[in-house]
Amino acid sequence: MIDGGVLAGYLAVAATRAAGRVFDKTVDGLFDRLAQHVAQRLGWHAIDSINANPGDVQQQRQVGQSIDAVARVDSQFAAELSRLQDRLDRQVGRQLINVVNAQTSVQAFGGDAYGGHHYELTAPDPTDYSKAPAWVKVLIVVGTVIALAGFGMAFIGIVGFIGSVPDASATDPPDFGNVLPGFGLFFVGVVVLVVAGIGRALSRRR
Repeated sequence: MIDGGVLAGYLAVAATRAAGRVFDKTVDGLFDRLAQHVAQRLGWHAIDSINANPGDVQQQRQVGQSIDAVARVDSQFAAELSRLQDRLDRQVGRQLINVVNAQTSVQAFGGDAYGGHHYELTAPDPTDYSKAPAWVKVLIVVGTVIALAGFGMAFIGIVGFIGSVPDASATDPPDFGNVLPGFGLFFVGVVVLVVAGIGRALSRRR
């Protein structure tokens, strides 16, 4: 069974060949056959409308709906497009449709794009902890507070207060009495943050 919206998406992918996207000869041949079959029934204006702006989701949806309408009454047309769709799914992949659209449009595919289907390729934001478990968030807060406290203690120990020691001057060595404990506290905070990061990563795999 074909999906006209997906086939329109593949036509958009094919249109990027003019922008320097490289495919092998086999895939190029599949794209050409798809364009020819669609053009024979819908006219080349349908192909040209997608080529003019591969990221125009509205235009792709219109072409996809037209493909579906013709396929419902022309079994030979539907069978040929079904074979092409299956081969493109294997050799190109539907994820690339969304990638092309994201690169050519400021708006990602909507939930009603491509015949009501939504093919989305997303990468999780490594800085987004909104979906992390509660204990991971607690560790992040605790680790951050400990690390900042340790850094502050070490900084004060290094800088020191020149007036706190009789006859002290800027050339006197700093008092390391607070430096080492400060660095130790900072290290503990970093370890806590590392544990939180590992916990977040493991929780995402479940």
